[in-house]
Amino acid sequence: MCGIVGTCRAKPGGIDEVRMGCERVNNRGNESIGIAGFGPKGDTHFLQPGYARDACNPTNRVWREFIERTQERQTALWLGQTRYKTVGPAGVELGQPLKGHHSRFGRFYLVHNGQLPNHAADRRALAPHYQFAGESDSETLVARIAVSSATTIEDAVAEIVRDVPGGFALLVMTEDTIVAATDRYWTRPLFVAVASDQVSFASEIAALPRREGVDIHALPKGTIGVARRSGQIVSWEEWPISTTTGRHFCLFEGLYFGRPDQVIGNSVLHMLRQALGRRLAQVMPTTEVDVWCGVPDTGNESGLGLATELGQSFSLATIMKNWYSTRSRAFMQPDQQSREAKVRQKYNISSMVKGMRVGVADDTLVRSTTARVLSQMLFEAGAIEVHWRIAAAPIIARCFTGIDIPTLSELAAAGLPPDSINGMVNGMIGATSLFYLPYTEMMAVADQYLDGWCSGCFTGTYPQGLVPVELLAPA
Repeated sequence: MCGIVGTCRAKPGGIDEVRMGCERVNNRGNESIGIAGFGPKGDTHFLQPGYARDACNPTNRVWREFIERTQERQTALWLGQTRYKTVGPAGVELGQPLKGHHSRFGRFYLVHNGQLPNHAADRRALAPHYQFAGESDSETLVARIAVSSATTIEDAVAEIVRDVPGGFALLVMTEDTIVAATDRYWTRPLFVAVASDQVSFASEIAALPRREGVDIHALPKGTIGVARRSGQIVSWEEWPISTTTGRHFCLFEGLYFGRPDQVIGNSVLHMLRQALGRRLAQVMPTTEVDVWCGVPDTGNESGLGLATELGQSFSLATIMKNWYSTRSRAFMQPDQQSREAKVRQKYNISSMVKGMRVGVADDTLVRSTTARVLSQMLFEAGAIEVHWRIAAAPIIARCFTGIDIPTLSELAAAGLPPDSINGMVNGMIGATSLFYLPYTEMMAVADQYLDGWCSGCFTGTYPQGLVPVELLAPA
């Protein structure tokens, strides 16, 4: 899971727009920030660890030098990515954009959001024809384009849409063209803003420029879009490539990864999360608590829906995020020790919980790290009871399309008897009680907001063709 942005402009410039776009998709990844650009006088590339607002800062010499190079090259086409590790080691080394070369259409850059479950087999097949530089699954897409017999960059990308299983939204840039593509299931979001003088792309709709006369829409599933700069004109065309499969948008995107203002159907994710909290309040056991709270940020959304449905008080001050000392999400840390340390660094518990029965809502419970550490912190602060309410079903299976859940052993609920999951997971986190929203209830709510989800990590059953059959054996 990563954040990607891009812009094809009629006139040179636009670096601030790309920088702000990267900042607005930083919720999707924070291991590295990369930007590449093409202009009439060549291309240039920037890659740094951490957050966009830290790396893309005038105090950073590397950023200042990058700005100077873009001005010299009169850069008008841009790609950017904020990385979250799903394949390969953590760190800046596998950050994007990735660079490639094709004998017909020359140098190109690529950014990818998602995961390619068949990348190991692809790498073996492509290795005799392409020299890989790293371990990223995304590099197999670069290799496919580099060795393609296609005569245009758009045809090379269309081959990926037709032939590559897995989840992806991607952008590929040459000196005068940006090609956008979505997988056949639309597991990963990609939005487009089309104006007369530029076309922009982003994983989050909030990262797109908003001005009069701009057409903003989601690039449909199994589709490529081509923005081409010719002189002072930018053109835009879309072509469906592989659209016979049903839509299966990643449910975990809706529950956790996407920004609250991300558009989903005719609504936004904040409304979906509140609705899940309301349904949880309707079906959970009666629970006597003195105050309800949520785990910031997305847990607050479902918690607010829950407390509102119950007509009980909800406190934003019970579990406080330390905004100015840490910004990254604990789930996205690359190892267990880092995740546990991040939880204690990230949150403070209010003294108001002393002597109280505390109800805690969260969007999901995956590995149980956050719930276990926060339960300890709440009891340490004087809470006499801690009741967890999860606004999603138990996650019991791996994700193959962009969430960092590579093995079943990481999952708190995997392999547990369905009738015993609430009690057994509660034993792991050391709380007073725990209750998951049942799967059927979760889907009944989700289906009101979008027709077509991938819920494979909740069931172990994936959309047909999304994951190669040989990869579905337990791991």
